[in-house]
Amino acid sequence: MSDVVTIATTDGFHDLYFDSFCFGAKYIPLMQKHWRKRKFVFGRTSREGLADEYDDFTRHRILDTEPDVKGLRQTAWLFRQEYPDAMEMHFENSWAGQIDFMPDELPVIAPYTAIPGLAIAAGFSGHGFGLVPVVDRSMVELLASN
Repeated sequence: MSDVVTIATTDGFHDLYFDSFCFGAKYIPLMQKHWRKRKFVFGRTSREGLADEYDDFTRHRILDTEPDVKGLRQTAWLFRQEYPDAMEMHFENSWAGQIDFMPDELPVIAPYTAIPGLAIAAGFSGHGFGLVPVVDRSMVELLASN
């Protein structure tokens, strides 16, 4: 039996889209704060988005982000530096996703006034997994009060 370790990279890629240019100015202070950890790329999903190659909503919603294999290898190397007695590591699988965040790094939890009965909870910067137990209760109370 082997031990399983889950690692994650801390650096992020930002695929440039049309919206990046429309709304990017709002994020300049945040980018300046974290400029060393951000990489801007014009990758496959950027090209497909600009070419309007999303022929259905499901594909556009998923975006099929590619894992940063180089970043994972670097993180594994750093892990081995921190824990030199760790066994040799190999990757069984990898996954990548997109993290949404707001310019002020605070999530949005609010009713969407254009559609009665709809509320939005977004922009958790990756912390949503840990905050779900509190957020779901807040959303229920928000929707019940309207």
